[in-house]
Amino acid sequence: MPNIDLNSIKIFKRNGDAISTNRGFYYQYLSFLKKWITNFINGDDSPIYTEVDNDIKEVGKNLVFTQLKCYSSDFSLNSKEIKHTLFDFFITYLRYKQNNITPKFSFLTNSGIQKREKLLGKWLNREVFDNSNDLESLKKKNREILKGESNKIRQAKLNRQNISSIKKLEINESYKAFCTILSDDLIVEDFCRAVHWDFGEITTEEAIFQIRQNILSLLKNKLFGNKPIEIIFRVLLTEIYRCSQETEASMRCLTSVDLQTF
Repeated sequence: MPNIDLNSIKIFKRNGDAISTNRGFYYQYLSFLKKWITNFINGDDSPIYTEVDNDIKEVGKNLVFTQLKCYSSDFSLNSKEIKHTLFDFFITYLRYKQNNITPKFSFLTNSGIQKREKLLGKWLNREVFDNSNDLESLKKKNREILKGESNKIRQAKLNRQNISSIKKLEINESYKAFCTILSDDLIVEDFCRAVHWDFGEITTEEAIFQIRQNILSLLKNKLFGNKPIEIIFRVLLTEIYRCSQETEASMRCLTSVDLQTF
C-alpha cells in the first residue's frame, strides 16, 4: 500500500461539521421555550406557533412573527440573510394586510450590526422615522431589496426546463404586479414601521448560555412546583422539538394550558 500524504488530500475534505446549523435550531427552540414559560408565568394563554410562516408566530393582542438568527458574523442591509428575511416578512405582511391586519415583525439575533452599516442602526433605534431623508432612504433600500429578491425567484422559475409560454407569461405578470405594489409609498412605509430589530452583540456561545440560564431561572418559579429544573427543562425542550415536526401547521402550537400538564 502506498504512503498517504494527508496534507495533499485535506483540500478535498468536505465540511461535514453541522454544529453551526444545530446551534441555530437550538437557539430557536430555546427562544421559543423562554416565550412559552414567560407567558405561563404571566398568565398569558396566547398561542405560540413554531415553524409557521416564520420561526415563531405569536397570536395575542398583537400578531407577531419572529425570525431568529444565531450567527458568528455581523449583519448589514446587504446581508443575504437580512434580504431573505425582509422578503419573507413582506409577503406575510401582504397576506395579512388583505384582512386589515398589520402584524409586527421581529428579527432577533445574537449578532450585531456591521460598523459601516448606518441605515440599519437608525432603523433599529427607530430614529429613521423622525428624519424624512432617512425615511426616504429606508423606503428606497427596501424597494431595492424586495424587488431584487422577487426577481431572483422570477428568474429561477423562468429557467426551469420545459416551462410553457403561458406559465412564463403568468410569472412575468405576477412580477409586474408585485413591482406595482412596491410603488405604493404608504404600503412600503407601513411595512418598514412594522419591522423591529433585536441585536444581542454577543457570540453564539454567550447567547445560548445566557438564554439557557434565563430559562433555568424562570423554571424556579413556584408555578412549576419545585420540580427538578434540569429535568423539566429537557422535557419541555423535547416537547417543542416534537411540536415543530407536526405536519399540520395548526398542530405546531403550544399555550400556557399545555404547560400545566408537565
